[in-house]
Amino acid sequence: MKSLLEFIKTEFYPLLIRERIVPVVIGVLLALAAYDLLSPINFFAARLYEYAAFGEIRPGFILGGELMQLAVVLLKGAIVVLLIAWYLKHKYPVEKD
Repeated sequence: MKSLLEFIKTEFYPLLIRERIVPVVIGVLLALAAYDLLSPINFFAARLYEYAAFGEIRPGFILGGELMQLAVVLLKGAIVVLLIAWYLKHKYPVEKD
């Protein structure tokens, strides 16, 4: 088991970095997260405008599925941002003097 971990650490992971596989995967995840973040926010804004335009705003209407969907998407976006921050922290470590 130790040799497999050493192989991954010394051979496989540097190959992924050198061949730019990890940055491409992170870029794709970021693009998907951006799309995923924007579509429910636009949907939520459109629903809010629709309720306001037709005078159907009731107390508590916001507690429906739109707010839950928005919360889940924001959580997914936060996870992607944390993954990118973790990657950048390991790619460009801060050198202590």
